[in-house]
Amino acid sequence: MRLWTVQPIDVWTRLHDEGFIYVDPFRINPEGWIHPQKEWLACQLRERIADSSGHLPWFAYCERPDLRWIRHSRPKGSQEVLIEFEPPDDALIAFPCWAWDDVFCGQYLTFTRTDSITWKRRLKDATGISFEGRDGELPEPWSSELEASWHRLFLPDLPPQSWRRKRETVVDFKKKREAVVEVLRAQWVRQVQTFIGTWKFRKP
Repeated sequence: MRLWTVQPIDVWTRLHDEGFIYVDPFRINPEGWIHPQKEWLACQLRERIADSSGHLPWFAYCERPDLRWIRHSRPKGSQEVLIEFEPPDDALIAFPCWAWDDVFCGQYLTFTRTDSITWKRRLKDATGISFEGRDGELPEPWSSELEASWHRLFLPDLPPQSWRRKRETVVDFKKKREAVVEVLRAQWVRQVQTFIGTWKFRKP
């Protein structure tokens, strides 16, 4: 499958020089903190990708992104690169963007609004806890049920669009697919395009 990943220019420099690279957690956060859902996904890669060691994943688009809008999401003046690459099918996992968004935000991952409402109502009736207003982890068995729902991320019949989003936009991220790989290899690279970020952070 042909994939595209947007990275700082130093990622391409390291990949070109070293031949293959893994995600370096301290380049993401010098203090070492990693979002727990990304750590969960890394554990899933270990079970689902051959020869995986459980490294943090590289994220990629399953369609070539339009740099006219991508550049606005990168820091102004930063040197960025779009890497087009083609890994073997057994080296990647692909899923709808909306499904990963739900997992990343700790939502109960389900196909329908009805299933989501039913599960949250069962939680409230049994524990008195409102899912949206919860503070900390859920008690068992609800914590396990929540995590079990995230495994639906890997089902092949997930719908392309979330029930949470009905209205299409010009750039409708929620209808697209993305993929993850554990390692980037120089031999997979097909094309590289550099660009400059334009997003300027404004303090409130």
